[in-house]
Amino acid sequence: MIKDKKGLSQVVTIVIMVVLVLIAIGIVWAVVGNVLNKSAKDIDLGTKCLEVDLTITNAFCTTAGVCEITIQRSKTDDEIDGYRLIVVNSTNSNSTDILENIEASAKITKTFDSKLTLVKGDKAQIVAYFLDETGAKKLCQIKERVITLA
Repeated sequence: MIKDKKGLSQVVTIVIMVVLVLIAIGIVWAVVGNVLNKSAKDIDLGTKCLEVDLTITNAFCTTAGVCEITIQRSKTDDEIDGYRLIVVNSTNSNSTDILENIEASAKITKTFDSKLTLVKGDKAQIVAYFLDETGAKKLCQIKERVITLA
């Protein structure tokens, strides 16, 4: 009889070990799965950014900082969630976010008051962005052009 009890305790020990291993695998999989899922979403946004081609074709500003910026978009891009216009002088910068798509192959002109004093050589920049699942802006690469002053 004593030998039977010993055999039973070995079976119980093995079952407990298997259950603990399965629980550990579940915990590790949950952590790894979340990391992989987040990385896949970041890669998707990064891939979209590579395909976006926004270019400032003209940036005409007054010395008081009111600018007319013409933007050209290539024809092979995905729809963007918006873009940021930035005017940069030697000491400061000012930007505005525009929550709209620019259609493929479109050319638009936006008026933007940078509230900066501008001189020859200052720059206008544009950066497209996509919104992630939380609504946060994921910025793409910045394109810039030297401003033509009035």
